[in-house]
Amino acid sequence: MIFRNLVFASVLVGLISGVVLALVQQVAVTPTIIAAEQFEVAQEAPVVAAPVIHEQSAHTHDAHASADHHGHEDSLLAPLNENTHHEKPTAQSNNHGGMDHHHDPDAWAPQDGAERLFYTSISNVLAGMGFGLLILAAMTYHGKANIKIGALWGAAGYLTFFVAPTLGLHPEIPGMEAANLQGRQGWWLTTVTLTAAGLGLIAFAHISLKLAGLVLLVIPHMLGAPLPELMEGASAFSHPDPQAVSALEALAADFLQATAFANAIFWLVLGLSCGYIINKFGIIKAAQESAKN
Repeated sequence: MIFRNLVFASVLVGLISGVVLALVQQVAVTPTIIAAEQFEVAQEAPVVAAPVIHEQSAHTHDAHASADHHGHEDSLLAPLNENTHHEKPTAQSNNHGGMDHHHDPDAWAPQDGAERLFYTSISNVLAGMGFGLLILAAMTYHGKANIKIGALWGAAGYLTFFVAPTLGLHPEIPGMEAANLQGRQGWWLTTVTLTAAGLGLIAFAHISLKLAGLVLLVIPHMLGAPLPELMEGASAFSHPDPQAVSALEALAADFLQATAFANAIFWLVLGLSCGYIINKFGIIKAAQESAKN
């Protein structure tokens, strides 16, 4: 009964937070992605050249996440926080000195507009359900929950799955060079794990262990995130037009701010929803009564 209620509650909080995130992304994030894609499409028109074998890879973003190009809006979750983004199909697949830059002409991608919003919403809802289940389970285990506590859990999720990884790996817009995919995924997972453990020690452990929590928070950033190998002073964008590079760099800054805002809204709504719904369903009370029997 308790597990069923937890799952049902996670579905509700996932629906609420996922739909809110999709709407925020539609207004604040998607326009930046579409603007960047226009430069990339112009840059990567088919070129007649001698056959060359190219290594294929993919950009990533997120907490919430996936490695293929199926919507840069999912950077939340990174992101599912590897950094993911959408790219229009083109005729090239490039690898520059270990930097990933993937374009699969056969890859499916949702059309801009309603279709893109629909698939983004589905992805966000599923991510919200997963993260919501984690928060609800943690609240049940600790035996305390209300809207204020829910907001604190949401803040912890935001720090763990977005802020900490973003300090090393910024959200990427189309056309941006990136380091090796496996390296970024490994660093992202390490950062999320150590950040969660560090925050847990700071919040719940004996005072003698709180310093260890701070050390865990710092370790991944001392190791450093994998970054693309660029020449000194070179831009992260390989577009041949200097004006386009300047425009893309401005869009990248806007995208960082937009994704930070969207993720903050997502985690706030997720935490508040968890704090409200877990009490509405009486999950903690039921778990405590079950433990006595």
